[in-house]
Amino acid sequence: MKIARNITKSSARLPSLDGLRALSIGLVLFSHSHPPEQFQKLAFFSGNLGVRIFFVISGFIITWLLLQEEKSSGGISLKNFYIRRIARIFPAYYTYLAAVFLLDHAGLINSGGNIQKLLNILFLANYGPCEGPTGVLWSLGVEEQFYLIWPAVFIIFRLFAEKRIALITLLGVIVCSTILRGINVLCWKNQETYFWLHRFSFLFQMDIIAWGCLGAIVAFHWSQAVQYLAKNGVIVLLFALSIITLPYTAREYDGYGIETVFGPTLEAIGTLLIIIVGVAKSDYSVFRILNLRPVIWLGTISYSLYLWHSIFTGDLLPQCGIPQSLWIPASIGSAMISYYLIELPFVRYRKNLRWNSSKRTS
Repeated sequence: MKIARNITKSSARLPSLDGLRALSIGLVLFSHSHPPEQFQKLAFFSGNLGVRIFFVISGFIITWLLLQEEKSSGGISLKNFYIRRIARIFPAYYTYLAAVFLLDHAGLINSGGNIQKLLNILFLANYGPCEGPTGVLWSLGVEEQFYLIWPAVFIIFRLFAEKRIALITLLGVIVCSTILRGINVLCWKNQETYFWLHRFSFLFQMDIIAWGCLGAIVAFHWSQAVQYLAKNGVIVLLFALSIITLPYTAREYDGYGIETVFGPTLEAIGTLLIIIVGVAKSDYSVFRILNLRPVIWLGTISYSLYLWHSIFTGDLLPQCGIPQSLWIPASIGSAMISYYLIELPFVRYRKNLRWNSSKRTS
């Protein structure tokens, strides 16, 4: 029996990842439901943790797919990569923005000023006020900025072949981002500095995605590392959960940067370990839950759900004579419509572009 059999398959669909996406969106929804204060202090009820899980998964799966494409076809098409990303992200994203604009025009919600609207359109929401029904778009801004930079660097500098250079590059990004978060803590009163380093900025968040990229490269090129982690899965999971919770349990020492500066790094490492073990040993009892059909389905619609839930957490439903307590069913219903009518047709189109690259482009 191959311990790491799942993670070494050429299939683009890796087990447990949709389940982790479901967990992520669950954390985000819970945090936006105004939970009791005692829950807000716990790591596993944190919306921030939910977004960071999304980030690590994004870095991991995008890098994994690039490596698989190079292995399968002998090259990576940067053009096809960007077309796939546009087909994946843009339709649902701009449909949501259009809906928000119409509801704003009707006076039912407030989507912010013209600057915020422009930043939303350009995927730069993470440099805006991050408020209202489009406040959650900051994370998609971070991801799109990552999608723009990383694949180009990965291909131009042949990091798919120069695996050690790739790891050094990513470790450099991780160290730089941690240092920049420290500068943020020290210089937050300087508005010019704070604009570039505030907690929603790309520079503040980039190492979280970089950990996912690094994990994919290690898993792809060093299967023995995956086997070692899978063999010691219980210990690895306990360690991962410990370092994820550490920043939250150490909040009283936040002046030392345990949560603000090092917290995102610890959560990213813990999440990455869970991803690797979850993919390699999806038959573990704890991961069987993540691979149940309802959980996978929730993870599948998580992108649309992440977008549309923000409309219903405000005053829209009461203004329409609908009880606010129905915001979750309303969010899921809207996400289902978005996924099946908008996302899914483009998902099918993307599959035709996944492995048809015959040469590298730069």
